[in-house]
Amino acid sequence: DANKFVEYFFAVDPYKARKNDFNVWSVEVVSQESGIANPNKNFFPKNPLETTYNTFGVDRYVLSNNDWAVRDYAGAAPYDFIVILLNSTKYGGGGIYNLYITAGARSDYNDYVFVHEMGHHIAGLADEYYQSHVAYDPVSTSVEPWEFNVTALLNPEKLKWKDIATPGIPIPTPWNKAEYEKSTSNKSKLLENDPYVGKVGAFEGANYLSNGMYRPEVDCIMFSKSLRFCKVCERGLNQVIDLYCK
Repeated sequence: DANKFVEYFFAVDPYKARKNDFNVWSVEVVSQESGIANPNKNFFPKNPLETTYNTFGVDRYVLSNNDWAVRDYAGAAPYDFIVILLNSTKYGGGGIYNLYITAGARSDYNDYVFVHEMGHHIAGLADEYYQSHVAYDPVSTSVEPWEFNVTALLNPEKLKWKDIATPGIPIPTPWNKAEYEKSTSNKSKLLENDPYVGKVGAFEGANYLSNGMYRPEVDCIMFSKSLRFCKVCERGLNQVIDLYCK
């Protein structure tokens, strides 16, 4: 499983281009009982990291209830970042900046979950989606967020990523937002066929809010299950990786 996730990681830029800047260690953690706790199913197996679904009341969100144990096991190898692979087929995971990530080793979309959560963990990238249930209170649209990849666009003339915005692109940038929000089956097609796909602008809908928050591109792994980072996310990740290896 560890080798499979290493392949997932280095299949996506900027990690692919920066492969020589990483070392990966695998630490095996043996549990008394198989599985991950799920309070919604009254399932509480004995595992040393005390990982559990339904963290913060969100069924898919998995974190550990024993950070001391996480650090003790991780200390078996030198580390800057920690990945906890879950012995589970249930969709889910979680990632927190400078803490660790979790991802189901045998669940659907585990490649997406893994790479997406590493974006949170390594560079503090914000979630760009806004239609899924989350545990967090809405952010203020009157304050510019600190994350690389979202903006409140308080002053369009001073767009956070203006230096790499596509020349001549309108700010804010129109996209088929209303159709996307109504769609239940062809969301990926709508994104793929958007006139501004692959362009850097300011697309409304990000950071868990439909209005008042903007993302750099119409699509990105921080927005949907597409397995690519937008240019702004790539740059943010590269800046953080540089801090560790330059």
